[in-house]
Amino acid sequence: VQTETFTPKAATDSLQKRLIFVGRLSALKNLPALLAATKLTDAQLTLIGEGPERAALVAQAEREGIAVTFLGTVPNQEIAAHLQQADLFVLPSKWEGHPKVLIEAMACGMPVVGTDVAGIRDVIIHGQTGLLCGLSGTEIAAAIEQLFADPALRRKLGQNARRFVEEHYAVPPVLALEVAALQEAVARNQGHGRSSVHSGAAR
Repeated sequence: VQTETFTPKAATDSLQKRLIFVGRLSALKNLPALLAATKLTDAQLTLIGEGPERAALVAQAEREGIAVTFLGTVPNQEIAAHLQQADLFVLPSKWEGHPKVLIEAMACGMPVVGTDVAGIRDVIIHGQTGLLCGLSGTEIAAAIEQLFADPALRRKLGQNARRFVEEHYAVPPVLALEVAALQEAVARNQGHGRSSVHSGAAR
């Protein structure tokens, strides 16, 4: 993770009840439960990404009167700005491999909520770098409400999350430039100018 791009916003205790999710809108991500949690907590949710579940999620939001904004695919260089505008990042997946966007949110000093499943529990230390919860909408909502109600806990988890990423996942800027140059060279060789490195929010 490039910690010079994903940086904390100015510290504040103000709360807008803004949730954000970035990733593929697929069944694996358990997004109907996140929408249910959004309604239970009277929050606003921004979803960044595309996928086969989008139509069903739009229908659920309209049917149940849930405040959800569907932004679709967003360029990678704009992800950090969207994360910084939210209060909490939530990853409600049934399973994860290497949850890059979770680590990016933590690099932004955001308090994060994730389900207690493989991949996520490898990154979130419950009560230290974020909160872990069950897969249901009510369990996700309970973790969100705990953070909404406690500014000191939000600050603590956000600061700890940033420190955790700096210690375990930070990519030195020089190395990041070298990796980018290597990716471009590989793309040129493979596609004669067509990049094989995918951008966007499908993580």
